[in-house]
Amino acid sequence: KELYYEPVMWNKQGTSGFWVLVSSFDENSTVRAVWGNPNSLQQPSYCNDGSVWSGYHGVWHMDGTGLSTIKESKASAHATPYNFDNLRVPGVVGTALSFDGVNDYIDMPLSIHPHSDIRQLTLTFWSYGGSSLSPSSNTTFLESGSAQGRSLNIHFPMSSKLHWDAGGKNSYDNINREFSSYSGQWDHWAFQKDIDQGVMYVYRNGQLWHQGYNKTRPFDGEVESFRLGSNRNGGWNWNGLLDELRMSFSVESPDSILANYESQRPDSNFSNKQSVLGPPLLIDGQVAE
Repeated sequence: KELYYEPVMWNKQGTSGFWVLVSSFDENSTVRAVWGNPNSLQQPSYCNDGSVWSGYHGVWHMDGTGLSTIKESKASAHATPYNFDNLRVPGVVGTALSFDGVNDYIDMPLSIHPHSDIRQLTLTFWSYGGSSLSPSSNTTFLESGSAQGRSLNIHFPMSSKLHWDAGGKNSYDNINREFSSYSGQWDHWAFQKDIDQGVMYVYRNGQLWHQGYNKTRPFDGEVESFRLGSNRNGGWNWNGLLDELRMSFSVESPDSILANYESQRPDSNFSNKQSVLGPPLLIDGQVAE
């Protein structure tokens, strides 16, 4: 069966990378890459129409070369960077965005924000805290809201704590925890809220890190600002690197969060690579390279 994929990088002389959509994955799974099809003259449409990311609402890889757009892979919900001196640097997968903590931020499209009828939310990303972060810093990694107040917010940190806020029109639920290891390492984070179950979770590097209950305030889609790297007004700027931001209107399972972490971290043994063999053995009806 031909699997949908999205290229990360293609290197004829070395290691190439792809995001691949599979229905399931366990210790017995095998994915084979086959190239050299002389009848393949262009990429299949599924490589760039969002098909690979059917389980997500938004996926930002932070890759590319454009200085005025941060491309989004699921629904073309591209974001806009402001005030960056050095937008991209090497990241966990491809490149990451580099926030200087002074005045740069990313404007996210308001259309991608969770609406009032959404009951579940998962945000995942990789972050590397910059040298100016400390437990005493007051920074905002992400915030959305309007003149009526805050909707979503992640303080990273504020007064020695990490805060996760989710709600709408300044009526939001909060969980927070003391945290000191803000800078100098890559961490994979997952922030979740399930309104029906009344729970909020934070995962760090694939493990449950914090949780809160009786959290039932609804989301609000009527926001006027949705920003990364600062609060919704452009202040409390965050310093560090950001890679692989994803949003889904579901509560991803602990196994899924752990698999995302293990499959993406550079030193992982999540999967093994075999030697390249040739010439290619093409499958019937193959449309891809």
